[in-house]
Amino acid sequence: MAALKMFHSRQFAAATVRSLLSINRWSEINIKKNDYSVYPPYYVRPVYKKEQQAALKGTEEAEHLAHAPIKAARNNETSSVFHDEFLRQFTNYIMKKGNKILARRLLEKSLENVKRIQLERYHKAEPQDKVGMELDPKIIMHKAIANCKPLLKLERIKRGGATYQVPIPVTDKNAQWVASKWMLEAARDKESNAHLPEKLAYELLDAFNNQGRVIKRKQDLHKQCEANRAYAHYRWS
Repeated sequence: MAALKMFHSRQFAAATVRSLLSINRWSEINIKKNDYSVYPPYYVRPVYKKEQQAALKGTEEAEHLAHAPIKAARNNETSSVFHDEFLRQFTNYIMKKGNKILARRLLEKSLENVKRIQLERYHKAEPQDKVGMELDPKIIMHKAIANCKPLLKLERIKRGGATYQVPIPVTDKNAQWVASKWMLEAARDKESNAHLPEKLAYELLDAFNNQGRVIKRKQDLHKQCEANRAYAHYRWS
């Protein structure tokens, strides 16, 4: 009798597993990310930026948020005027093995070197050349990354047994990531007798002036995309 019960229980377990596996990629199972959160699903994300709070003022959504339970803000979410979201992301790009404190120090030292180099150039420049010379390292870094953003990228697409390098446009988010990656690769590939903050500072200044290896890399990519322009129709075929 015990053996019969065990047989039926195993049959039921096998049938349950088969029924679950028959569902198309768990599409009918209601699995939510909030199930692994300490907050219930009806808690809403906080609006911590002042410009977003000003945009919500007087709207229906603001009335709803005033009476809704709100999650606690993360440790990297702040309304400080000194917070720069791109610098936070670039710190993560520099970081290795989870050592974020070291990555933050390296970036701060790089911006300090950018400021020092620009001040030296400013004091050595002629009076007419000083007009319009940018000294803010954050603005220089933003402009440098913007100059390095590629508009296109090459993607391998196989058609008829042959593989083609097809040029396709990239999103602004992906272009920013690629430009940051190129910038760090160029800084790390330089001579080994200089530290990363010094090499990164010179790369940022070169890119700010539309010069340097990263700008050349972007231009070479665009030339290759233009040469492969005939394969662009493979994107939709």
